Amino acid sequence: MRILSQQYQRPEARQIDGVRIDLGDVEWVLVLPDMDRPLFHVFAESRSSESARALMEKYAALVNSIQR
Repeated sequence: MRILSQQYQRPEARQIDGVRIDLGDVEWVLVLPDMDRPLFHVFAESRSSESARALMEKYAALVNSIQR
């Protein structure tokens, strides 16, 4: 979470329980650490389900690359 927070230290990124990255009017990604297990949850919203899935996969891959 620290590395992701540092990468997105911009006005469009907010830290509440995780890191939320606003990417436009209706697009955002939220990365939350699980409280009980060693994993992260990635949520995304976009204009279409396909775009949301692509965002989710992109940021899930980013989290995976940071963890290694």
